[in-house]
Amino acid sequence: MILVFLLCGCSRSFRSDSESCKVSVDVDFSVVEECLSLADIVSAKQIIPLSLPKGEVIGRPVQVCTSDSCLFVYDQLQQAIYRFTKDGTFLNKIHRQGQGPGEYTTVTRLMVGSHPEALYVYDKVAGKIHVYTFAGDFLRTITTEYMANHITLLPDGSFLCFTPDFIYNGPCGLWRMSADGKLCKMLLEYKEKYPVVSAYWNRFYAVSSQTVGIACPATDRYLHYDCKADSVSMELQINSRQHTTFQSVAVQSSLSPLQPGLQSYPI
Repeated sequence: MILVFLLCGCSRSFRSDSESCKVSVDVDFSVVEECLSLADIVSAKQIIPLSLPKGEVIGRPVQVCTSDSCLFVYDQLQQAIYRFTKDGTFLNKIHRQGQGPGEYTTVTRLMVGSHPEALYVYDKVAGKIHVYTFAGDFLRTITTEYMANHITLLPDGSFLCFTPDFIYNGPCGLWRMSADGKLCKMLLEYKEKYPVVSAYWNRFYAVSSQTVGIACPATDRYLHYDCKADSVSMELQINSRQHTTFQSVAVQSSLSPLQPGLQSYPI
């Protein structure tokens, strides 16, 4: 995603902004390339044909979650989760939509735990995280204290949550949820609830086994969460320039840090 930003602009510069920001990038979004080669942003690709039993069809795949041994595909149309081997061989289907014990009303995010192997299904509507075996057997339910728009499972069993837009009576910003669903630490507080900057795609991305990347659209920043240190640092600041027809509109928003050494940057 960052590389796409860099390739779209004709004016780019890298500089050391401060100790809290490793890289600051100027990108001119008013100059747009007509086409972008996939080879410019992807080093390798793999096509995995998925084999399904006769009569089974994936109608609307919206999430793919992988483990060391298999991959999961969530079909939003059927509210079902399909499990495949890494070469695409069908293993089993998890379809537990409902309102009873161990059932989800909808699937907001799929997460995989390694020790032991387990599939975590976050149901934001119900405020619950259901835990299943890879085969689909129900293990337990975690009731969440607050709603999160973006969530990822951490190595210690807790959850990193990001809510950059307004949710009534809930934490706004980056925060950590305990393994039993309670708010245990506020990492970055988002004080400005408006304007709302939201999107369906996941704001988290893997940097390493102990580092989670966070795309923060409200401030054009990319953050890194260190699982071992339980702290956040800013890796990239994008200073965007683009022409707009709304010259009289001024918007300012900031994330106020609770960790020392971080700064807020208005847009």
